[in-house]
Amino acid sequence: MKKWFMALMICLLFIGANHIVYAEQTMVQSTDKNGQVTTYGELVSTMKLNGEEQDLNNMPGVIVDGKVMLPRYLAFKKIMGMKISHTSNTITLKTKEHTAEFTMDSTKALVDGEEVDLAIAPFSAKFVATNENTMMLPAEDIAKIFGYEYSYDAVNQVVSFEREGGMELSYGGLSYYYKDEPIDLYVDGKEVDTAISGFFIDECDFVPAWRISKELGVKYSKSGKKITMTKGNYKVVFNLYKTNATVNGKAYTLDVAPTYIKDKENNVGAYMVPGKVVAEALGFGYEWNEEDYSSSFKKSEEYQIAIPLPEDCQDENYETNDDYFNNRFEIILDGNYSSFYKKNVVSNPYFAVDKVSVSTSSGKTKIILQASEIKGYRLKEENGILYVKVGTPKEIYDKILVLDAGHGGTDPGAAGNGIYESNCTLNIIKAAKDYFDEDDSIKVYYTRTTNTQANMTSGS
Repeated sequence: MKKWFMALMICLLFIGANHIVYAEQTMVQSTDKNGQVTTYGELVSTMKLNGEEQDLNNMPGVIVDGKVMLPRYLAFKKIMGMKISHTSNTITLKTKEHTAEFTMDSTKALVDGEEVDLAIAPFSAKFVATNENTMMLPAEDIAKIFGYEYSYDAVNQVVSFEREGGMELSYGGLSYYYKDEPIDLYVDGKEVDTAISGFFIDECDFVPAWRISKELGVKYSKSGKKITMTKGNYKVVFNLYKTNATVNGKAYTLDVAPTYIKDKENNVGAYMVPGKVVAEALGFGYEWNEEDYSSSFKKSEEYQIAIPLPEDCQDENYETNDDYFNNRFEIILDGNYSSFYKKNVVSNPYFAVDKVSVSTSSGKTKIILQASEIKGYRLKEENGILYVKVGTPKEIYDKILVLDAGHGGTDPGAAGNGIYESNCTLNIIKAAKDYFDEDDSIKVYYTRTTNTQANMTSGS
């Protein structure tokens, strides 16, 4: 009988000892400004993020006045992926969407610069087992600030944060909840199979730099925080996390900085760059379709400039003028569309020409492509966009003819019976021009079409 009693007592002591150790390991205390120590009896042992359980280990949350308080580092940085910074009495949580600053023992917080009220003030707590101090933050308030559905299961000591219908991303190291559809990528009409899709964020079509380079046949390299993409004479250099880039040797400012984006659920990430900029800088055709969230690249035709056309000017309802004497090409629209082009800016990010400008005069709108030398231009209209390919005349045209009238201006040439050679040759040129203007299979350059001396250079 005594042996059974002793065995029972040993078992009870063993169980009790284990219980005491467990309590010590999870004991959480706080000390107020008067030195009063509070030991918290209600603990939160598990945190659930979008259905996935995370053990809070030796840093559990606590219940204060019916509200869940969670440790800043484990709950919000390690589990939720927020960026954290702090001073002696403040802590800041930051995601791609929001920035929230909390002050110790204050029910006021700053969210994106605006003051908000908290249900309960943050406070400093000590985990007895590790002798570690940390700031405890109000879980429900943080869920509201950052757009999560919140719940607490008191029976099982589980606090839950849920966001449905989107993707949890890491955007340049910041937590980001992406609510739109991922971007589907196409090259020459064929969908690109990628481990991580593109994303439309901040009005920017981000595409995975390495993957799209491979599909386009572009040379890709990364050194430090620089990504370089090269195709022939075209080159674009992106600086990660910065908006300054270099396009074909010239400085260019991006609307949104290239960054690293990670799909947390599938644990895959990539360096992302603006798809439209890549296409324009390297001379590819490009189309963004907002309806089905797709980015389409075209290798077959390398159109570098995209000009939106007003509805009345579509279907080739415009004129063109190759003013090669002044190294410029004009697209002429019938009407004043200055307000249209203030909203639909014609950009020249890859410097295929030196400058693109829009001017209006006498009821006409001119889109002027200004180069530093004679260029060739090929046009293609598609879905309300006029695409322009720019290159040397030999690159653009299959057949080129140069007609030189000779003389002109102060040089009349030979003369007889009141007839000057310069006028005769000019009349021949004008007749030839009328003829060749009807045949667009041949590009004809005229050294002069008026009674002026020819000024085309040998380099032309």
